[in-house]
Amino acid sequence: MDFISSFGMLESLRELTMIRLDSLRQLESLFSWFEGIKNLRSLVFFDCNLSMTIPSSTRNFKNLTMLEIFESNFTTQTLLAVGNIRSLEVFTIIGCGCLTGQLPSAIVNMINFERLFIAECQLSGPMTHKVGALKKLKSLVLPSIGLSGRIPSTIANLTQLTELQLEGNYFNSMDTLLAHKFTPNFCKRTYKCSLHTIFSS
Repeated sequence: MDFISSFGMLESLRELTMIRLDSLRQLESLFSWFEGIKNLRSLVFFDCNLSMTIPSSTRNFKNLTMLEIFESNFTTQTLLAVGNIRSLEVFTIIGCGCLTGQLPSAIVNMINFERLFIAECQLSGPMTHKVGALKKLKSLVLPSIGLSGRIPSTIANLTQLTELQLEGNYFNSMDTLLAHKFTPNFCKRTYKCSLHTIFSS
């Protein structure tokens, strides 16, 4: 029995809550099997190829609350598919060199997030003001990923935020000072508030 076929057995594992997949290159067939695991809450990919069409049926992952992607390839379509998972609360992307350019709008449209963690990626350009729409966000961690320009004032709309890490980016120095000005109450209630940046000229 090959690896992909053996995943059919997972449908009988109704109590399985977490799956971690390492170094896989053919994942197209797996998502339909995941749907049979009704209690799946955490899905982790490490060094996998996610550069394929992920079915819209991912919206059926009604109990999935955490998705983490480490050192893997994926596409914008992958992020759009993630947006279909309405129950998702924690989304992590670390060490994925394919994530370049500006912060994809597909991420900031995922309004049910409570934690967004992106690190060791090569982004550029400003942080979108749409981040302020993530009303349920409690933790926003985007350290040293190449963001620049203005820190959007809409961060002040994130009233549930308890952790903010933006250090090591290239935000305007004046905007950094403004960030401290409009978040004094926020910084009092956070257990971690790190806005230190590499000032752009």
